[in-house]
Amino acid sequence: MKKTMKKLLVLLLALNVLAGMSGSALAQSSGAQLAPMAAEEGSKRSDALAAYKKVFEQSRIIWPNEVFEKPAENYCFCPVDVDADKITEVFVTANCNHKEGYVGMMVYRKGKVDFSYADDAMFYYPKKGIVLMAYAQQGWEIDDYFQVKGGKVKHLLHTERCYMESERRGKKDRYTDAKNKKLSKSKFKKKLKGYVGKTKKKRIVPEYENTKANREKYFG
Repeated sequence: MKKTMKKLLVLLLALNVLAGMSGSALAQSSGAQLAPMAAEEGSKRSDALAAYKKVFEQSRIIWPNEVFEKPAENYCFCPVDVDADKITEVFVTANCNHKEGYVGMMVYRKGKVDFSYADDAMFYYPKKGIVLMAYAQQGWEIDDYFQVKGGKVKHLLHTERCYMESERRGKKDRYTDAKNKKLSKSKFKKKLKGYVGKTKKKRIVPEYENTKANREKYFG
């Protein structure tokens, strides 16, 4: 009986040792997979910040569609991680004395800064990856909703709404999807809610002057 008990104890000890070794090996295996992913993410973030910094270090910056070109020192910027992927987007204005004027959006994609988007005003829905670009013209408010994800920008929705009845001139408010398909107002609201839920939009106001100190602070 004593010999049998000893054999059982030895067997249990052996199983405990093996279990410990397996757990250690599993932890090492998981670490080996996670560490490179974290390093890659950190590297991409550093590359993005370096690329943005290089843009603002230029002597002049061209506005999207070559609407105008102004000295880089005239610009103000505001880094915002729209889609919460730790790779920031950067919003800019070319006139720091009028920070709520034209606003542009820069994204980092495929190793480069893409500066192709601009409008009168921009808003975003925190952590939802949705940006609203808006402008007003002759009594009409024109809004475009975009999804920003991993540096890619995708058009989602478009609206044209009259806020001055004297300027309506028989035209109806218009709601369309990315394919320019007409939507009812209720259908538009349902689609928008599907993208942003109950999250409230925030206005983006580029407020940091393009100085060496601010470039070092926000881009490293």
